Amino acid sequence: MRTSLRSVLGGVVLFLASGNLLTAGTIGFNLNSVTFTDGGSATGSFVWDNVGETLVSWSISTTAGTQQPTPFTYSDAIAGQGQIAIGNAGIYLLGAEGAQQLNLNFTGSLDSGSPLSFYYNNSREYNTFAPDFGRNVASGSISASAVPEPTTSALLGFGLVALVACYRRAARSPFCQRRIG
Repeated sequence: MRTSLRSVLGGVVLFLASGNLLTAGTIGFNLNSVTFTDGGSATGSFVWDNVGETLVSWSISTTAGTQQPTPFTYSDAIAGQGQIAIGNAGIYLLGAEGAQQLNLNFTGSLDSGSPLSFYYNNSREYNTFAPDFGRNVASGSISASAVPEPTTSALLGFGLVALVACYRRAARSPFCQRRIG
């Protein structure tokens, strides 16, 4: 019994370590070393649902540069902000009232879950009320990581708790002690 339980627990640990949790189509992306042509930068992340091909959540902040005098945050948690997914190869984030806009286009598909680069001349931040304002992404990339579905994580946790409880109960049972020992 101990050997089989150790094998099962070892298998679960290897499964978790290999990152093979079910993702139900959601992929998290992180911006890496993203800079604009005016010296500003962008940091943050977003979650993409590759089944429905929609943007699930996002939080991206940009810093000031020579073309953008103030920092700005694009987030699904801020009232009045929105998003438009551009197929599976880009995202378009809108600030409140649509004035501030961030358009990120990628060299590959978000569905792949692979690290991607930007189409630099087509990835930009701008303000529709200030026609002279606009800056392109000059460098950077995005990296992907699987986002486990909450119910998958919960079921896995309950399963581990149940395995441990069964093992402890079996170890105390006189019937099982004869078979274990």
